[in-house]
Amino acid sequence: MERSNIIFQLPSPASICVDESSDINEIFTKYNHFLASSNIWHRFEVTNIGNMHRNVILKTILDYMSPLELIPVCYAKDKNAEKCFFLARRCKTAIRKLASNDFMVEYPDTKKTGVKQSFFKIRVVLNFSNTEEFTVDILTNVLMVLQKRMKYPEKYLDLDNFADDPDLTEYCPLSQPRIALFVLNVAKTLRPLGIILSNNDLTKICNRFVFNSELRKLDLSHNQIQSFNSMVLKHLNITDLTLTGNPLCNCDQETYVKNALEACPRLELLDGISLRRGEFPTVQKNFLCSIDGYDLVNQFLQHFFTVYDSGDRSTLLKLYNPLAVFSCATSPSGVYSASLDRYHALSRNLMKTAEDGSKSKSIYNGIFEIYNLFANNIPLTQHDPYSFTADLVYRTNKCSILSVTGVFREPSNSDVLGFMRTFVLDHSYDESKCSILNDQLNVYKVPVFRESQYFVTPHSMSDPLKEIQLLPQKESDTQDLVRTLCRITSLREDWARQCLENCHFHLKTALEFFVSLYQEDKFPKHAFVK
Repeated sequence: MERSNIIFQLPSPASICVDESSDINEIFTKYNHFLASSNIWHRFEVTNIGNMHRNVILKTILDYMSPLELIPVCYAKDKNAEKCFFLARRCKTAIRKLASNDFMVEYPDTKKTGVKQSFFKIRVVLNFSNTEEFTVDILTNVLMVLQKRMKYPEKYLDLDNFADDPDLTEYCPLSQPRIALFVLNVAKTLRPLGIILSNNDLTKICNRFVFNSELRKLDLSHNQIQSFNSMVLKHLNITDLTLTGNPLCNCDQETYVKNALEACPRLELLDGISLRRGEFPTVQKNFLCSIDGYDLVNQFLQHFFTVYDSGDRSTLLKLYNPLAVFSCATSPSGVYSASLDRYHALSRNLMKTAEDGSKSKSIYNGIFEIYNLFANNIPLTQHDPYSFTADLVYRTNKCSILSVTGVFREPSNSDVLGFMRTFVLDHSYDESKCSILNDQLNVYKVPVFRESQYFVTPHSMSDPLKEIQLLPQKESDTQDLVRTLCRITSLREDWARQCLENCHFHLKTALEFFVSLYQEDKFPKHAFVK
C-alpha cells in the first residue's frame, strides 16, 4: 500500500485503542504478543499540535521517551491539520511510559509555538497493520541524502544536524541509537575518511556504532556527551577528533587531553590543536569562542573607541550600565613616561593600595563616577585600530566577556602606551544595545624600539575596525561561517562557501556580496535549498 494512504486506512479488525482511560496492565497482559512482535505496526495519534513542524513534534515526544527508544515512521497530518499520526513497532516500554503520564507529553516551549495548550495528547491503536501489508524503505532515501552530503575530494561525510535535512522523508534523529546505528551502517558503504556528527544531541558513541576502518577524522562537537567513558573509539584509527561544545570539555586542559588520548591512542589533533611533541599550538591573533559573536565584537569596538577617542565622552553614559564598575592598573616599566604616571595615579595596583590605603578609591562605581573620571582625569586619546587584537572568551545569550589589546597615545604627547581592556557586556534584552557591566583597564609603556611600527597607516574610527578581521583559524570555524551564511540566505553549502571565499571569509562582506548578486538575479535556482 502507498505511504500516503497507510496512515488513514481503517485499522485491522483485531486492533485495540489505548488511551488514558484504558487499563494498561490488562492491555499489556492480554495483548503482549502484539507489543512484542516486530511484524506489527502500531499507530500513534497526536492532538493539540497547532501549526508545529513535524520535527518539533517528534523531537519533543522522543525527548520525553529518552532513554527509551521509539522509531516513528510514515508521519502525516489529517486534512484539517488538527492531528498528526505516525507508525511505530516494538514500542512496549515507550507505551508504558506514556501511560504513566496519562498519554500526555508536555510542550518544550509554549511561547515559541504559540499554542494555548501545554501538552500533546496521544492515543495508540495497537495492531493497526502488519509489515507484510506495508513496508517502510528508508534505505534508498538515506543513501541518497548521505551521497549528497559527501564532500569531495576530502571524502568527508557531513552529518551536521542530520535530522533537519529537508530531503529526508522520515525523521532520523541520530540521538536515537538505533537510527544512528542504521545511518552509520549505510555511511560505511561510502568509505568516508572523516565524519562530521556535530549538533545531533548525541549522548554517547556506543560499541554498536560501525565506522569504516579508513576513518581518520571525527567531529563530535556541540553534542551532549557527558564523559569520555560514553565514547567507544579506542578500536578506531582516529587521528583528528573535535569535541568542542560537549559537557565533557568542562575540565582542566591536562585532564582533558589525557582522557582524549586514552580514548583515541593515535590522536594527533584535538579540537584543531596539534598534540605532537615539539609542535606549538596554532597561534591565533583573534579568538571567538562563538562565531555568533562576530558582529557584536566589531560593532561594540567600533562604537566604544570612536566615542572614547572623540572630544566629547558624554555619550559613554549610554554605554555603561547604571551599576557598572571600572578599575585601572599599570604595569611597571623601566622607562619613565609622564603619560603613564597619570594612569598610575588612578591605579588599583596591590602594592600601591597597600601603601596609601587608597584601595576603595581605586574602584569607580556607576556611570557618573566613571564619566567624571573619563572627563576630568583621563586625557584625550588616539587608538591605533591596526594594533588591536580581540578575544571573545565567553558568550551566552545574556552576557559576553571581551578582551582587547592594542596601543594608544595622547594627541599632545608622542609616547605610545599599550593597553589591555576587558569588558563584561550585558545584552540580555537586546544584543544590539549591550551595556558595560565591568571595565578593567591595564596600561603599560611600549618599548621605544617598537613605537615606530604603530600609527603608520592613516585611519578613521568611523570606518569599521577592519584590522580586527576575525577570520576562521581552523576548518571548524570555517564550517561555522558557512552554516551561518546558509541559515541567513538559504544558499546551499557549496554556494555559501564560494561566496565567503570571494570575500576572504568576512561574513558581513559576504552578506553584502550576496545581496548585490541576488538583486541582480545572478543566482541560479539550484543555488538555494528547496
